[in-house]
Amino acid sequence: MGRQPSAGSVDESAGSDRAAGSSVTTGAHCPATFARLVLEKVGAGDSGVLEVAHDGHHRLVYIVGGRIVAALSDLPDEDLAATLVNSGRLEASRVEWMKEHCGPDEPLVEALLAAGSIHQADLDAHLVDHLTGLVGASLSWSSGEWTWTDAGPEATARFEPTLLPNVDTLAALIHGVETAFETAALWTFVQETNAGAYVADPRLNGSSIPAWLPTELHELPERLASGAEPASLAEALDMDPDRLSPILWLLEATGLVHRRNPPAALVPTAEVATILPAAPTSPKKVKGRKAQETPPSDAAARPVVSETPTRELPAPRAALSPKATAKRVKKKAPSKKTVPKATFPRAQELLDAEDYDGAYALLGQLRNDHPSCPDILAALGWAGWRSGNYGTNAYDSPDDFLLLALTFDPAHHKALEYFARMAMDQGDVETARNRLLQLLQVKPEADWARSALEEGALATKSKSGGLGLRFWPKGKA
Repeated sequence: MGRQPSAGSVDESAGSDRAAGSSVTTGAHCPATFARLVLEKVGAGDSGVLEVAHDGHHRLVYIVGGRIVAALSDLPDEDLAATLVNSGRLEASRVEWMKEHCGPDEPLVEALLAAGSIHQADLDAHLVDHLTGLVGASLSWSSGEWTWTDAGPEATARFEPTLLPNVDTLAALIHGVETAFETAALWTFVQETNAGAYVADPRLNGSSIPAWLPTELHELPERLASGAEPASLAEALDMDPDRLSPILWLLEATGLVHRRNPPAALVPTAEVATILPAAPTSPKKVKGRKAQETPPSDAAARPVVSETPTRELPAPRAALSPKATAKRVKKKAPSKKTVPKATFPRAQELLDAEDYDGAYALLGQLRNDHPSCPDILAALGWAGWRSGNYGTNAYDSPDDFLLLALTFDPAHHKALEYFARMAMDQGDVETARNRLLQLLQVKPEADWARSALEEGALATKSKSGGLGLRFWPKGKA
């Protein structure tokens, strides 16, 4: 995707083309440009429709007086009824039945509401989740074209402000960044040392600070001026690093911070919006949903991929008999088997038992819930190495996991130990020596590491090509 857009107005960075007197503006789409457009239109209190087209599909965000009021998508899994089902607020069987029986001009969700299949309170609560998911979804499209159609200030007078949804624009974009980019790749991007230190733009100070910037970041220019790096910046601002990463990405995308050599733009990994699952708010609905269990806790972290994307609704089928409907619902009912909860002690037991495949699978689940835990990252890197899971891209190899562990905890002795053992196995004498020296600095009692250095075991190679030091020394770090 090339590099991040340069500082300046959105129209300049996106190469837009505004005709004199025209209310329609278009330009080339990329994630950074989309984020800047949304924040600028909301911040300026504009009214209009922002449409993004990519690979034959379209998403639209409706803004009235600087407030996001609606979002539409022609991807089936991003339709309002589909996200109601995916979030657990509506049963799929009811949607299918209503598609077969409501009139061609009758809106599906309104028909479900009128039939009592969903309560108004649940629908209102889900609408905010739906908008939050769809507003940031276009960050997952790496290319395409955007179009802004200005509705003018008179559009605001046609809406009652108290009836408009209350969508947190920044939260929507943060969610979009988190779901569009792989977590490790995002963190590597924002803390890339070769890019140079972050420098605050003059607009990021005093009374010109954008309204969307969180209060806890108002002291950011001062922190950046002192040379604080991203790893220490989160601690200085008393902020979760997982929240700071997307905010730093957004600040750079909007031109509010700059780096001397910005790295190449991140490549999005998702195509379909992930709508966060939410519990129902109506007691009546809870009682009536015996066949449907609570969605898995990691449902929000898994993108929903449409197998047959199309802009038209599926063709109606013949009405099913009550017996057939009951049979189908019974098949869809989830298993009641109790799945043991993933825990780090259990993963450590598997590592100790040399069940590296089982440990890798369990640690992968734990990482979804705790992406910044150095213990999990270090163990995941080691399990990946020993099980032969060397990664599918530039951000999920054993080396990447161990580097991330050391990013969050530079003195993590297990990550240093695993790095040294991997280097021994590969015959990389210099790396093994350096990691062992680092290990002894943070854990002087690691006698096996000292013995390996003092006895010269790193100076020779074994017949198999590895180092002379045995892979599992008698002592452990």
